[in-house]
Amino acid sequence: MEILILSNEEQDRNLFISCLSADK
Repeated sequence: MEILILSNEEQDRNLFISCLSADK
């Protein structure tokens, strides 16, 4: 379960970075 949570958090971070990159 912990691994799943970490994976989910990493995906959220990736999405955030993608949003910032698109804004730039």
